[in-house]
Amino acid sequence: MWKSILDFHTEMAAELLHLGYSIDVSARDIFIKHDKLVRHQIENYGGKELQNLGDGFMLSFESASSAIKCASDIQRERSNSLQKLSIRIGVNTGEVIRREGEHPFGQAVVIASRILSKCKGRQILVSFPFQTFLFQNYRFHEFSFVWFREKSQ
Repeated sequence: MWKSILDFHTEMAAELLHLGYSIDVSARDIFIKHDKLVRHQIENYGGKELQNLGDGFMLSFESASSAIKCASDIQRERSNSLQKLSIRIGVNTGEVIRREGEHPFGQAVVIASRILSKCKGRQILVSFPFQTFLFQNYRFHEFSFVWFREKSQ
């Protein structure tokens, strides 16, 4: 099934330790607030939570427009209510494969993860195919290309 994929990671543990929180006790409330913020935006834009990674989520959306609006609102809400946290979001579009009870996989998921790995905190990076769905309706601040190599057989 063709979907827009948001793969994101919240730089929570290191940030919270740096701020002097005990990860086991004080940070629990921040993790809960973070997850509530994200799930509220998922619901607002009709997304689906594919996987909770503890410090991030993998989400899917029926449209590229819903995915980018959700990503933007997650960053906006983070800046309002969880200012000390840094969220990186990588976005791709493509077919997501999922067997019952298994983690999502497939090329679209792998590329979303690789895009995420190139992100800096408080940034949203999107793949070129994803960007082409939105080009006429959204303004992008910066264009750059990163080539991902396939693993040799």
